[in-house]
Amino acid sequence: MNFKWSLALLSLAAVTAHAQSTDDISYTYLEADALYVFPDGPLDNELGLGLQGSLGLGNTLYVFGEYSYFEPDDIDLDTFTFGLGAHFAISSNTDFIAEGAYERFSADVDGFSSNLDGFSLAAGIRSSFSKHFELTLKAGYANLEDGVDNVFGRVNALFKINDTVGINTLVQINDDGDVLTGAGLRVSF
Repeated sequence: MNFKWSLALLSLAAVTAHAQSTDDISYTYLEADALYVFPDGPLDNELGLGLQGSLGLGNTLYVFGEYSYFEPDDIDLDTFTFGLGAHFAISSNTDFIAEGAYERFSADVDGFSSNLDGFSLAAGIRSSFSKHFELTLKAGYANLEDGVDNVFGRVNALFKINDTVGINTLVQINDDGDVLTGAGLRVSF
């Protein structure tokens, strides 16, 4: 069984298992990050900007979006993600999450631009270990036009200063060898 089918079956099992969420985890927030990418290819390591947000919709659904911008070697790189997620309590402090999203990758080199559109699927867990620490682990698959695809793993750690403000860190490892790291400020509502 391949990765996509395993992810789909795991998502379906979680949907039927439980339709509640933990109270300690907020699915409504805005965040700004400084991002640093370590590419496995001809580009140098690069500092970028990331913005993300999520809006909780009732007990189990949320919409989310992410935007990132890099400018390595006179190339403008933009990524945009917009999707729908679902979360389900699997313990008193842990949610299972499943997400589906539209993906867009844009590159602009000396006035010539190229866009790739596609989709992504991801699943994982989000756990509140204490009043001040939350961890999210997820794995996913992204498929863009022209046969461009990517399997990735992502870890987010949120250090909560209070119920509203926190510092988020992230590490994402892609199957092509690229590593994305970041840190930023999150405001939860």
